[in-house]
Amino acid sequence: MRANCLDQQTAGKLQQVIAVLKRWKENHHTRQQLRHMDEHLLKDIGISRADMIEEASKRFWQD
Repeated sequence: MRANCLDQQTAGKLQQVIAVLKRWKENHHTRQQLRHMDEHLLKDIGISRADMIEEASKRFWQD
């Protein structure tokens, strides 16, 4: 019974790690897309060039 509890704990921790890795990947991808947007697209989504530079400069692990 105790081994089953440890397995559930391990599975839960693994799911947390996977969720963090997915968020990091999405952060990286989104920031790459921002870097390639022209002024017109930035204006359409309501982001200034300065805001884009600030966001795109963040590390993938930063929210």
